Amino acid sequence: MSAGTLALTNKSDAVKGTGTAFTAMKAGDFIVVSIGGTPYTLTVKSITSDTQLTLISKFTGPTQSGLAWNEVPREAQSLITAALATQTVEALRGQNLDKDNWQQVFSVSDDITVTLKDGSQFTGPSWLKIVDLLKAVDLVQAQKIADQIRQSQNAVAADKATVAADRSVVESKAAEAAASAQAAAQHEQAASDSAGTASQKATDATAEAERAERAADDAEIRGAEQVGLATAQADRAKEEAERAAASNPANALLKAENLADVENKALALQNLLDEKPLPLSAPAVNPNDAVTLQQAQNMGGATGPTQTGVMNFCIGAKRLHDSRNYIPQYEVAADGQLLNRADWPDLWAYAQMIGVITDSVWRGDVGQRAKYSSGDGTATFRVPDLNGVQRSGANGFVGADSINGLFGRGDSGGGSAGAVYDSGAPNITATIDGRPSGASNSFGAIVGASGAATATMHKGPGAPAPAATGSGSSLSDQVVIDASLASPVYGRTASEIRPKSFENVWVIRASGAFVAANTSFGVMDSYAAGQPANSLLEGGRVQSEIRIEGAVSAKAALVAKQRVGGEAWAAIEITDASGSQQTVKTIGIPNIDGSTLLCDKSLQAPLAWVSFNGADGSIFGSYNVSSVSKSSGGLYEINFITNTQDTKYAVVANAYQAASQTSSTVVSETGARATNKTTVKVMRADSAVGVENAAIVSVIVMGRVA
Repeated sequence: MSAGTLALTNKSDAVKGTGTAFTAMKAGDFIVVSIGGTPYTLTVKSITSDTQLTLISKFTGPTQSGLAWNEVPREAQSLITAALATQTVEALRGQNLDKDNWQQVFSVSDDITVTLKDGSQFTGPSWLKIVDLLKAVDLVQAQKIADQIRQSQNAVAADKATVAADRSVVESKAAEAAASAQAAAQHEQAASDSAGTASQKATDATAEAERAERAADDAEIRGAEQVGLATAQADRAKEEAERAAASNPANALLKAENLADVENKALALQNLLDEKPLPLSAPAVNPNDAVTLQQAQNMGGATGPTQTGVMNFCIGAKRLHDSRNYIPQYEVAADGQLLNRADWPDLWAYAQMIGVITDSVWRGDVGQRAKYSSGDGTATFRVPDLNGVQRSGANGFVGADSINGLFGRGDSGGGSAGAVYDSGAPNITATIDGRPSGASNSFGAIVGASGAATATMHKGPGAPAPAATGSGSSLSDQVVIDASLASPVYGRTASEIRPKSFENVWVIRASGAFVAANTSFGVMDSYAAGQPANSLLEGGRVQSEIRIEGAVSAKAALVAKQRVGGEAWAAIEITDASGSQQTVKTIGIPNIDGSTLLCDKSLQAPLAWVSFNGADGSIFGSYNVSSVSKSSGGLYEINFITNTQDTKYAVVANAYQAASQTSSTVVSETGARATNKTTVKVMRADSAVGVENAAIVSVIVMGRVA
């Protein structure tokens, strides 16, 4: 443990020490600290004093002070063990062999020989040769011939069984004849007639044995004839089928047509399905694919359309929902409430695209409440209040009451989208006609009314007092204004004008996460042309989250990255927020073919590697290498795609040596180092032989990219 303690600040390259002696170090050395169990290896750029130095890159961990630390000289950090180099070269050699073997298996239509990394070889047909052989075989006709041969074999087997039985009879009779001959010999002096009989039986037995042998020979001949007959019958059957197809092609299906020549395809399909539904092996992906029942049911499901291959609805889309008792998790009520930007990033991104207003304007003008506001300006934003929920003093809200019971309408092509309007109706007017009375032309009787007015004459006791003073009978006229006389819709409500309607809850689509296997979709960030050289560009992130009671516990994001003028790569960013300190770790994915190589550049991982042909410098496989140039004297110049940070890298090289070679091969780095290339030389260990054009040369460069 080095003396003193350190203070590190997130996103800062400055390091402060307490009781430290930084001047004993030098630029390029390393500082190693551990925060919350996570090690950090930091590279020194410059040293100001014993207690002040500057890092090459800004510190990405959490701000901490009083940290114990270790000093690691750059020489020690850059060492690479011989075992790692040997294992790496051996792995590359095995990869090259695998590549050659698989290329033969898939591309050569002949017998091939594959070589394992231990030198053993195996020979056999390639997959392409097997496929070509199978294409040339008429499987239906071959099966018919096999069936006929099997029948012939069964017949031959039956004949052989008969021959075996005959042979058994012959052998039995021969045994009897031998016994008789033996008895005749014993009694030859006494019974010459018996000897004659025995001799005759022996003769008969011999004749029977000859007949059995002939029968066996005949059986074998008949078996061969049966096989020949079966083959001839198969050939005749094939000829008959060809003649039938030629004489009546309407009744024949051609193999090359792939059932396109079926007369009634619908009926044929029905027969094949046996009146059962057509099974689908996978959900629909392309526009003309058939949709499975599961996909169709899911499109209206309670949890939202997250079925594989089905796209969700648009972010920001508004709709009327049945009840507040249940609102789907991907939607929020349009109540004018504040939301956290981190909790609803999709909706916040949508709000920024259509434009937001400040929260003070939103709260001060009820006519602006169909719009989004920027909330507190940093962590929150406000959604439109289409349900008219916000009231002054309720839940801490400050501002005028929102207008409730809102309907939506088009903006007539103008720029007033997002405006809110209060109730309104055209003015109600009426006309009252009166008759002048007397010389002074003062009004007397009302003689008529129109529109929303009625005229009524009152007589007798109890009539309203005349409008003017003076003598006369107790008569008066009265005008009553009643809009319901013009239309019955007036008077149905006390203070609100509304059309025929029903009441639901306005909700907004707020989340865009969905599952889309076998579906192409993009998360893109666009940049203008002319970005600064070597600047870092990043694409949109494909993100997966784990939430516990609404709070993010862990998340991972896949993002594409590229430096202007350099090579592209990908990164997986893993965030762990389950503890008291949030940690973010990044896994870099290099831009290479084949197996993925994961590396941490802070640990001096390979910045480039290449495997090439020593004869001409042609590349078999590589990472961060644009070309290999061969020159005289066994020299090969290896050019990098992305330059190294400096020339303090390590080079490991190896040459593949054929079994026929008796002299060892030496590969060494030579010439002046550069950040854009390195040079190696391949020679025979026997200097008298000189330059060696190795079949495979492998080079690994360990260090940092710029």
